[in-house]
Amino acid sequence: MTHAVAMPEDLHAVAAEKAASLIMRIGKTEWNGKTIWVKKAVPPKMTVWNRLQLGISNLAKMPVLRPTSNPGGKEGLEIEARRIAKFREAGFIAPAVLGLTEEWIVLEDLGEMVERKLQKDKALMPSDVRRIVLQCAEAVAKLHMSGNVHGRAKLNDLVLTPDGSIGFIDFEEDLENCGIPLETLKARELWLFLCTTARFAAKCPRITEESLAAYLAIANEAETLRELKKLLRFLRPCKVIVSPFITLMKGDAQRAYLATSVLLSAPRLKTAT
Repeated sequence: MTHAVAMPEDLHAVAAEKAASLIMRIGKTEWNGKTIWVKKAVPPKMTVWNRLQLGISNLAKMPVLRPTSNPGGKEGLEIEARRIAKFREAGFIAPAVLGLTEEWIVLEDLGEMVERKLQKDKALMPSDVRRIVLQCAEAVAKLHMSGNVHGRAKLNDLVLTPDGSIGFIDFEEDLENCGIPLETLKARELWLFLCTTARFAAKCPRITEESLAAYLAIANEAETLRELKKLLRFLRPCKVIVSPFITLMKGDAQRAYLATSVLLSAPRLKTAT
C-alpha cells in the first residue's frame, strides 16, 4: 500500500490551501517558484454506464470492454501514486509525486498538454502538428514495447515538456483490478490514441494513418494485433450502422468512426473484416 508522502511544511500549507479553494478537482499553484498541481480525491467514479459496460463485456466475453474506473477516495489517490512511480522507474516521463495525503495529491508540472497546445498554439504549422502527433505515437509504442500501458494515452493525457520530450499525465485508471489482460489493454489504448489524432485530420490529412504506421514501426507485437482485430470485429458492425449518419456526427463519435475506419483499412489488420 502507498502511504502518505512526507512533504515540507510550506508545501503542505500551500497545497492544503489550494485544495480547500478548488472548485474543480484539480488546479495549479506556485511553490518555491515552481508550478505544481493539486488534485483532490473524488467519490468512486463507477457510473451506471460503467456497470452496464461491465455487464456487456461479461456477456460478450470481451475483456476489452471492461471499465477501468478509479475507485475514488484515498485508494484512488494511492493508485495514481503507485502507477506514476512505476512509470518513472521504467524510465518514462511522468510527474513526480511531491505530496500525498488521504484527501489530495501534489504533482509537479511537466509542461503543456499536447492536445491543448495543438489546438491553441496558432503559430504551429501543419508540419509541426504532424511532427508532435507522430512523436506521441512513437512514445505510446515505446511504452507498450516496455510492457507497460497508460490506460488511455490520449493526446490530452500526454504532455510536451520544455525540452521537447513527451511525458504522460493523469494516471487514474485502475488497471490493477480491471481484469483486462495486458495485450488487450494495449490494443484498446492504441484505438483510443488514434481516436484523438483524428481531431487533427482536417489540418493534417492522413495523420491517423501516419500515426498508426509510426506506432507499428516500433510496436508490432502479434498478441496486441490479435486483440486489436477482436476489437475491430466488434466495432465493424457499429461502424456500418452509423455510416449513413456520419455527416451529422460530431466530436468523439466522429473521431471514433474515423479512427475505426483507418484501422479496418490497414493492411496488417485486414483479417479483422
